[in-house]
Amino acid sequence: PSTMLPICTVAGQDVSGDPARAEALDRARDSALPTATGLLRPFGSPAIAADSIAIYVPVYRAGQPLSTPEDRRRALSSFVAATVHIGSMVEGALAGLRPGGGASPILFSLEDVTDPDPRLIFDGGLPDRERGAGAGHGMRKTVVIEISGRQWMVTAVPAVAADSGGFGVEIPLLWTGAVAVFGLMLTGLTYAFGIILENRASLRRAIASLAQREEELDRLAHSDPLTGLANRRHFFLLGLAEWSRVKRHGRALSVLMMDIDHFKAINDSHGHDVGDECLKAFAAGCRVVLRDCDLVARMGGEEFAVLLSEIALPEARLVAERLRQKPADLRVPLASGGDVRLTVSIGIAAVTYQDQSLEDVVRRADHALYSAKEAGRDRVVAFDFGDQHLFALPPLADSGPVAVAAASPPSSSPTSSNAAGR
Repeated sequence: PSTMLPICTVAGQDVSGDPARAEALDRARDSALPTATGLLRPFGSPAIAADSIAIYVPVYRAGQPLSTPEDRRRALSSFVAATVHIGSMVEGALAGLRPGGGASPILFSLEDVTDPDPRLIFDGGLPDRERGAGAGHGMRKTVVIEISGRQWMVTAVPAVAADSGGFGVEIPLLWTGAVAVFGLMLTGLTYAFGIILENRASLRRAIASLAQREEELDRLAHSDPLTGLANRRHFFLLGLAEWSRVKRHGRALSVLMMDIDHFKAINDSHGHDVGDECLKAFAAGCRVVLRDCDLVARMGGEEFAVLLSEIALPEARLVAERLRQKPADLRVPLASGGDVRLTVSIGIAAVTYQDQSLEDVVRRADHALYSAKEAGRDRVVAFDFGDQHLFALPPLADSGPVAVAAASPPSSSPTSSNAAGR
């Protein structure tokens, strides 16, 4: 009810700047339980006196361990917060005990006794002589309740007994009134907790949805939507990290540039849907051949790149040849019957001490790919920087020598798209 829980909308407040609020936030975070402050003045509510408490409920990232306070600190995502004005809540509870708006049949006080120095939260007309342990007479009733880590003491006497000092006949009235007030107050707090917990559940769902959306956006930003491979941007992003490691520790690194042969003719003859299926089939074949630690990316169109960490040029040639042979196992069926068979051309280059960037290696591999296309396609060509030569690699079954296909390194890389009819 609005009379019990006035709502104020506040944005942009630094609640951690208040020591009392900061201490409650820390306790909530470490305990994973709703935690209340002592009396505070609500933010942005000048019309409300310092008769309010703030309740904080922690929200943790889904799937994180929460066994220890340290776990909870690492997993904390946010808080759901609510401010409860105690005076309004109690007045709302008393309204049902005042027929026609008259005086309350009971007098009571509400004190926060959590700390050594109790603090009066609400004055319901209870005489001073009735407050405190051992005070008053036998008709006084005292109840201590725990509210989110705070201890509240409610003390009540019948209004007639407080005025006259009488006994006996007012006891049923005391029980009825006190139980009603305590029950209504607890109902109000339960209602408040319900709102908080509902908001926490909603916030958790929102956080989970945002995390899922962020993960999806991250995947879209780094992967090719058709093949599921890394895209060109992600290839160079991860390649930069690998390049730094290679240069720092002197490790081997090779790059393969690959291009599906006659891909334009496939699209022109059978349509882009068949072309897309060819791209997906080739991407799947690459995953079968390569290690989990190898990075394969679709660079655009029918061009792909592979980053082989810890692989020098001789071993890279063997990997490339297995990739060249893999399309022979692939068949892309046609609706009209039959299928499309693929071949691929591959260029290889390995990191040398002269290289200043990963792009230098990619340019040499691209130059080798261009030479493979010019030499007739469906072959592997490796660029050996030391000999300034491009080597055409024979099939694995061929034990003959490696033939020199061309000489001179590229001064500026011819891109794969420059080779006509690729």
